[in-house]
Amino acid sequence: MEKSGKVTRYLSCFTIMLLLFSILPATAIAGNGHGAGNGAENGKLWKVTDSASSNTTDSEGSNTEEDADEENSDSETLQKKELIRQRIQEKKQMKEEVQNQRREYQDAKGAFLRIRSQIRAGKFGETQREATRAYLISSIDYMIAHLENIIYNLEQSNSNSTEDRIVVIEERIEELEQQKADIENADELEDFANSATSVRGVWNNARKNAASEAGQTVSKKMEESLSKSESLSQVLRDRIQNLKENTEDTEELDELEDKLDQYDDLMEEAWEKQEEVKLIYQDENIGAEEIEEANNQLREALGIISEANELLKEIFNELKEYEAEADTEDEETEGSSEEDGETES
Repeated sequence: MEKSGKVTRYLSCFTIMLLLFSILPATAIAGNGHGAGNGAENGKLWKVTDSASSNTTDSEGSNTEEDADEENSDSETLQKKELIRQRIQEKKQMKEEVQNQRREYQDAKGAFLRIRSQIRAGKFGETQREATRAYLISSIDYMIAHLENIIYNLEQSNSNSTEDRIVVIEERIEELEQQKADIENADELEDFANSATSVRGVWNNARKNAASEAGQTVSKKMEESLSKSESLSQVLRDRIQNLKENTEDTEELDELEDKLDQYDDLMEEAWEKQEEVKLIYQDENIGAEEIEEANNQLREALGIISEANELLKEIFNELKEYEAEADTEDEETEGSSEEDGETES
């Protein structure tokens, strides 16, 4: 009866592991950033539109300087394309590695499920031992593949303060590697059950940390973009003001300023939510509920920034049209003045 109780207790550890690993893809996705608005992958959601700032340079300068700028621009474009190509290839390889580990895990899980009833009946021979070992090791390899993918995403985020976050995840990977070594040397059912319990604890910590790290990365990138939005807004205001000084009819420009005010209000609202998120993540004892609250705040902020970006594009396009019309009128005025001068002579 005592032996049967031990077997049941050990099997309960494996049952918990099965339940835990069956939701591993979803939790790992949260670690990749989806739980927080998908960090680096969906950066377009929170990046401030830069098309306006890219068109604010003066047209003054010699043709030689313009030609040099064009050559530099072409070279930078090629470098960016090559970098993008490399990152796409790396991302593809990371994805394939996770998929391969997932397939191995699913196969090992299926084999373990087929012999679980035998273990429950008290049989734990070579076949059952190796099936259990393969299942636990493949589970750990699957976890490690996800954590390495998270590290890659953090490295590619180009955000500040990611080094410490990566160190924490690497520590979890080292812990999993140690558990893997213990499982490779395990012999008794009790040894496997103890390792399963330890792995579960490491993974729970890693899962929480991964979700927190992803949220912090998104929050940091958002903060950097929001900072840029302030200078961009000022650039547009200066352009509008410049046009106002050279025209009598300012009604359309006043409307553009009103839209820019709306844009600033939206970005301010996003700033407030981002600051709330930052405060949440500053808590060293942050729990799952707090992480979810922070992620919800981030999602709301991302939605606000997306709305602000659409408004910014609208402002920029209208401003560009207005400036084009103003340039055309200036050219017509200059042409008329030249004709008048020729007539007088």
